[in-house]
Amino acid sequence: MPLTAIKQTSNEDIKKYFEWFENEFSNLLKTTVEEFWNTSLNIKLFSLELNENNFSSGNEYFVTQAEVHSLTYSFKISDSACEILLEKTLGENGKKYFDLSSITELEGTIISKFANKFFVNLKPLILTPKEIKKNIEDEEVFEDYLNFGFVLKDGNEKYDIGKIYLKLPLKVIKLPELEEKEGKIDTTKFRRAKTLVDIFIGKTRLSLDDINNIETEDIVVLEKSNIKKMSVIYPTKIDFAVNPDPRLFMDDEDNDINKEDTGVSTKDIWDNVQVDVCAKFPKVKMSLGELRDMTEGVVMELDSIYGNEVMLEVENRNVAKGELIIVGSKYGVKVTEIFSQDEIASNEKQQQEASDDFDVKDFEIEE
Repeated sequence: MPLTAIKQTSNEDIKKYFEWFENEFSNLLKTTVEEFWNTSLNIKLFSLELNENNFSSGNEYFVTQAEVHSLTYSFKISDSACEILLEKTLGENGKKYFDLSSITELEGTIISKFANKFFVNLKPLILTPKEIKKNIEDEEVFEDYLNFGFVLKDGNEKYDIGKIYLKLPLKVIKLPELEEKEGKIDTTKFRRAKTLVDIFIGKTRLSLDDINNIETEDIVVLEKSNIKKMSVIYPTKIDFAVNPDPRLFMDDEDNDINKEDTGVSTKDIWDNVQVDVCAKFPKVKMSLGELRDMTEGVVMELDSIYGNEVMLEVENRNVAKGELIIVGSKYGVKVTEIFSQDEIASNEKQQQEASDDFDVKDFEIEE
C-alpha cells in the first residue's frame, strides 16, 4: 500500500490512524528492544496526542534528541525502564535507589545508543532527509508534532516495566491511505435468532349488531385481504408475499355473515355503528432472517402456521377465534369459539403479562 505524508491536523483525524500507529510503531520499538537489549518485552501504544506540552509530566525521564534539517525528534525513557534495561546489560549497580541524576557516563551512553538505534529503525516510517529539505524549501509548515506514549510490560504482562515517549514532527510521518469505513454490523450471524411476531391476515367492517350475533360455524370474510399477501407486525407493519394453501379454498359462501340483510331492521342507531374486525394469527416465532427476507420481497411459505387458530379482534380485543379459509379471492375465518366478556378480560390480562415479561427463549441465537 502506498505511503503518503500525513495531512491531518486535529486529534480526531490522528485517532483514525491509532491502529496503524499501534501496529507499526509498537512493533518497531519491540524489535529495537530485542535487538539492542537482547530481551523480549510486550510494548503497547496507550496514548497518542497532537501538540501536548505536558505529555510525560510526573515522572523522571532520560531524554535523547535527534535533529534532521532543524526538525527535532525527541525520545524519553522513564527511570524505571532505564533501571531494568541497564541491569540486563551491566548487572545490578548496588544502589538502594536508582536515580537518573546520578547515572554514570557509561549508562548514559548506553541509553543514548538505544535511542539512536530506534531512530535508525524508524527510517522506513518517516520522510528522508532529502524529502524534508525539499518540503522546507517549498515553505511546507512543520510546526505540529505528535506525542506517542508506550508502556513496557514484562513477557507475562504481570507488571509494567516503565514508559517510553516519542515526539515527532507531524508531517514527516508517512501513513497509508486509509479507506473510509462505514460502521456496518455483520448481521448474518443473527439470521437464525427467533422472536415473537403477530401475522396480520386482513380485516373487514361489521356493525356492532353483526358482531354481537356471530355464532360458531359462521364465516367472516375479510373484505380487505389478499390471498397472496399478509403482513407481519414487528414492530411496524411489513407486507410480504405468500403462497396460498390450496387446502384452504372453500366454495360455499352461503354462510357468509358479511352479506347484506334484506329483512326489516329492528336495530337501534348504535347497532348500526360499523367497526373494523381484524384477523391475525396468535404470536408465532419467526427468525430474523425470515423477517429480513420479507422486506426484500421473498415469497414466504407459511405451511407451519396455516393450521393454527386465527383470532378475530375488535379494538385490539380478541372476540372470537376460528379456522382460516379462502373464499373466492379473499381470506375468511370460520368461527369455532365465541369469547365471553370474562374470557375477553382474561385474554387481555394474559396479553399484557406476555408483553411485560421478557422470555429469553423468545429470542435465541442458535449455534
